[in-house]
Amino acid sequence: MKKSIQIVVVTLILLLVSTLTKATTFETIYNGLKYLIDTEKNVATLVNWPGYSGDIVVSDTIISGGKDYPVTSLGDSCFESCSRITSITIPLSVTSLGNYCFENCKWLSSFTIPSSVTSLGYGCFYNCSELTSITIPSSVTSLGNKCFFYCLGLTSISIPSSVTSLGEGCFTCCLGLTSISIPSSVTSLGDECFSCCEGLTSITIPSSVTSLGTKCFSGCEGLTSITIPDSVKSFGNYCFEDCSGLTSITIPSSVTSLPERCLCRCRRLTSITIPSSVTSLGSYCFEDCKWLTSITIPSSVTSLKEGCFSGCSELNTICCHAVIPPICQESFLDFNTQYCKLLIPQESMDKYKSADEWKSFLYIDTIKNATK
Repeated sequence: MKKSIQIVVVTLILLLVSTLTKATTFETIYNGLKYLIDTEKNVATLVNWPGYSGDIVVSDTIISGGKDYPVTSLGDSCFESCSRITSITIPLSVTSLGNYCFENCKWLSSFTIPSSVTSLGYGCFYNCSELTSITIPSSVTSLGNKCFFYCLGLTSISIPSSVTSLGEGCFTCCLGLTSISIPSSVTSLGDECFSCCEGLTSITIPSSVTSLGTKCFSGCEGLTSITIPDSVKSFGNYCFEDCSGLTSITIPSSVTSLPERCLCRCRRLTSITIPSSVTSLGSYCFEDCKWLTSITIPSSVTSLKEGCFSGCSELNTICCHAVIPPICQESFLDFNTQYCKLLIPQESMDKYKSADEWKSFLYIDTIKNATK
């Protein structure tokens, strides 16, 4: 009997705690806008409401029950697909813009983020297709994943030196973006950061950047050349895939491998210098580089992955400085080794003629003879 009473008491206490916890937040309408009040933190958050239209002025403080609550954030999906809004004024009390805050706001053409804001949430301006300009204050330290994803009308953007990272898909499919200056405070470019920015013709990567994410510049068809600083130690798979306008690229000596499909379908690339720091060429690394006519493989390379030169129909000379033939893993799939000349170190002739895949080359000569 005593144990049963104890169980009932504990259950009642838990129910009371749960009720009190739930009671710390409630929603209210203030000046035509909907807010979530947190009585425990004494703050208010503007939340989504289908009725938003016209000129929106967010209050810096709202009054509820005779108490003041500062408005510190715009909640997730706050203005999602609100097509009838003409303008928004945000007070300096707001420090964060939530995930998908302005998603599908087709009306939004320009926007000024107040200097109090420190972070932009995931997909904050996702698919704001009419957004042409935006001012990011120096208070912001990071641009969230997919922050400006599919902002088709965005032609230029100034990133303040306070920002240290550009998130995954940050500027994906910003088709109107022609150039961008990355501040020296940024240390990494996230996966798909500038993927499918077809109008991007030039970009300067500062020496503070140490890595380029997967598909970082994939599909940047207008990009004609790019210089990667020595600070970059690695770049991800598919990094420059489908950069069909790229005619030249400088790979720094800090890079140790060319990853999978990193320069795949860079069809205007005519030549490339691989630094002596590189030890392996990834799968389909140069696939369908139609205009590539020659390539020099440094002595540091020990392996070539599958389909490395697949579809390189104009490649007529491979100069390989490796004394020991690099290990191949079906590296010459869809490649005519009968057409391409292979140049190798003089002392390695017998090794290449008996090595798997290398022995399939019809024309094998020494580097020394080729340079006479």
